[in-house]
Amino acid sequence: MKHFEKNKNTLLFSGKAFGLGLYFSTFKTSNLYKHLLIKFLLNTENFIQKLIVIILLFPLSNAYGYSDINSKEPNKSLTYNIIRKDEVIGKIEINQTTSGDSIIYNIESDIKGRFILKFKVVGKEKYIYKNGTLVYSSLYRTLNNKVKTNHNILYNQGEYTLQTPEKISPLNIENIKCNLMILYVNEPIGVKSVFCDNQQQMVKVKLIGKGIYKVELSRGKYNIFHYENGRCVKINAVSPLFDVTLIPVQP
Repeated sequence: MKHFEKNKNTLLFSGKAFGLGLYFSTFKTSNLYKHLLIKFLLNTENFIQKLIVIILLFPLSNAYGYSDINSKEPNKSLTYNIIRKDEVIGKIEINQTTSGDSIIYNIESDIKGRFILKFKVVGKEKYIYKNGTLVYSSLYRTLNNKVKTNHNILYNQGEYTLQTPEKISPLNIENIKCNLMILYVNEPIGVKSVFCDNQQQMVKVKLIGKGIYKVELSRGKYNIFHYENGRCVKINAVSPLFDVTLIPVQP
């Protein structure tokens, strides 16, 4: 009798397992499964894009003018490694040149990583400012070879306009002299706020220690810049989802 009960329980379990297997096999071919899978992949891509914004919120933000940048070294190049969990996941190269009364920045970035899915981000930017005022900027960024950002900012007759492939829109921004970029080139002594392109607004710069500055980008997202002798030696980019460290590469 006990042997029969044991076999009976085994048969019941096997039947349930078979039923569950058949159910999931059928579910995986259903429209609901396909819909949920597509939604999951889209949410994952959107999440990766948010992570990329966090990573690129610093050097890839629009290099607007700052007099101290231009006076000491008219031509210079900087490279930052992007590090997460002791692994280099990308780099950002900043090149500054001077032409007459104009300062030109060319910035290139290449980031590879994994968050559920692999991702690769490539960014190219160019900024021109004349007599300390931004007159032109362009930003082009791809995620896994798909264009995610493509716009220009122009300054004409005291007004800024944002140009995309779809439309041209006015920007309600006054003459911009300081941008987040300055913190990557020189210590922002005396600077209280800078313009952040991703938020399209001014953000505060707070001195929190000797040669240490904190920039609040949004709720829960901030960067901490460390300086020695006026040069940036480390940047901590903190967010609820993704933390990275930027370290300048020694020439």
